[in-house]
Amino acid sequence: MNTKILLYIYLGLFLFTVAMMTDLENERSSLQSTKQHAGWAQEQLAMTNGNKLYEAAFMAGARHQATLDIEYLQRRYAYATDLLGLTDPSSIMRGNSIYQDIFSEDLQASFFGPGVDTIEKSGISGWLELVTSSLGPMGPTQHLIGTQLVDIKELEIDDFGNIVKGEALLRSYLQAWHTLSDQKVWLALGTYHSKVRFSNGRWKIWQMNLELTVDETRQMND
Repeated sequence: MNTKILLYIYLGLFLFTVAMMTDLENERSSLQSTKQHAGWAQEQLAMTNGNKLYEAAFMAGARHQATLDIEYLQRRYAYATDLLGLTDPSSIMRGNSIYQDIFSEDLQASFFGPGVDTIEKSGISGWLELVTSSLGPMGPTQHLIGTQLVDIKELEIDDFGNIVKGEALLRSYLQAWHTLSDQKVWLALGTYHSKVRFSNGRWKIWQMNLELTVDETRQMND
């Protein structure tokens, strides 16, 4: 009788020990699984944050380059306009080529201001005709582009940071000198209000409105 009781006691202790060890192993496995899951979550979070940093860096670089390219459009326009004011065919051809490069085919352009009748032209050829007919009777000119402000309205980039689509506004101050007959010069101050878009791999002006602020005719020194 005593022997059986002892056996039952030993058997109970053995089963209790086995149960305790099993519970402990389960807790260890559960804890390890939790740690592994937490580590995986942290890795995923780090990857996500890293991707966001790359995207932000790419976008910042694209916006910076876009701003430079957009500003340069109006500067090239000023240079081309001075070429068109010269009489030699080579200069006129170069100015014409730059116009074709910086303007979109559907260009809408205008000239307006106090004391002048508003002039509106459609297409590159329309604005080109206005410029050449206006500058033709004059002598050499110099169009100076001053303060420029770019407001990017839309910008899309690919996975490599290259611009694929964009829209922006560009405002540029103008100071233009036009040589007249009788040793006179016509000085005009104004602002170019331009709209640009990114299409076929480059920025182009599709709308440009030249606002005349003030003008003056001066006598040049002999």
